[in-house]
Amino acid sequence: MKRLNELPPELEALDGAESYAHGFLPLAAAYCRRLGLAELIDALVPSKMEVSPGLVVQAMVLDTLSGRSPLYRLEDFLSGQDIELLLGTAIESRKFNDTNIGRSLDAIFDAGASKILTEIGIRAAREFKLDASVVS
Repeated sequence: MKRLNELPPELEALDGAESYAHGFLPLAAAYCRRLGLAELIDALVPSKMEVSPGLVVQAMVLDTLSGRSPLYRLEDFLSGQDIELLLGTAIESRKFNDTNIGRSLDAIFDAGASKILTEIGIRAAREFKLDASVVS
């Protein structure tokens, strides 16, 4: 995130505005929303956590697609992003700390990661009309 400072007089209304360089992440986030990724995971993973497992997974997907290789320190990645744009809800980046991420991953494991992945695959095939006859 960049803060716009020292603007010419005709752009004073933008003083202090925030600028984000998301690249293709909003498009990837739109695919996640169309797939209903967060909602599907939340339906399969019972949780009363501060951050839903579905939002954690969507954030992790976007983080990975951004080119960052570690899956920890998700909070750092999100602190420079427009979270509401990418996750569809305004939530503070500090809530994506390693403790909350670990709890979500534990809950996903307990619910059955393979089952969740299968459900996501089935939904993707239906939603995006994928031709399953050519799977090899």
